Amino acid sequence: MAASGHFRLLDLPRELRDIIYEYVLTEKAGLVVLRSSPSRVRPLDDPYGPDPNRLKLVCHQLYQETTGLGLRYNKLTFGGSFGFDLFTKFTEKHCSRAHFGRVRTVVIMLLSRYRLCLELQAAHAIGKEYPALSVEVQCCWMTELGCFDQWRLRGSEIQYAVRGTFPSLATAAIKDVAGRIGFAIEDGPKTEYKNVRVFPESFNKEALWLSAINSERRYADDWITLFEKWSIEGF
Repeated sequence: MAASGHFRLLDLPRELRDIIYEYVLTEKAGLVVLRSSPSRVRPLDDPYGPDPNRLKLVCHQLYQETTGLGLRYNKLTFGGSFGFDLFTKFTEKHCSRAHFGRVRTVVIMLLSRYRLCLELQAAHAIGKEYPALSVEVQCCWMTELGCFDQWRLRGSEIQYAVRGTFPSLATAAIKDVAGRIGFAIEDGPKTEYKNVRVFPESFNKEALWLSAINSERRYADDWITLFEKWSIEGF
């Protein structure tokens, strides 16, 4: 220990250094891989900012000890309209299997409902290849629907695609519309892959309440409770 009473990080036991690494390298919103720079990971809330791990630039030992640790401590989001293609590019070209093995959760953004079936199949393929990985698919377009009626219909479509069943609250008309759209996966829902879940990107209870009141819809309480459950547990 230096005479000034200060100590160097590397003088600490490895167990304490690991605690410090986790604190320093954990990002509030997680990390993101962007299509414009698929070889790099950046903080989700500052995607064009500096490398989130600047410890590795200090010395060779810190480089050895901290490279790739951010993948362990953060959800890794693949942004943009080509999230699954970006995932493939990242894992095949820009991240060694050893480093990717640190990742615990990936989030793939789904921007269009018209690709739902294909991209659910892609998510289940990832879940099968990486059984220890948690795969979250976030339906961004659900968040943009501030209308109670749209959430009932589109949420029922997603549940049908994911599970092959409709919500118990769904009317015959909702089932008819969702079923005719043909969003069910061709060979049935992949419920055997428990590590894949599908969520709305976010949930605005107040806006949906106002929409339900304006529509004078029955069973609004039950539906909005289901919407909230979808946002927490997935479809």
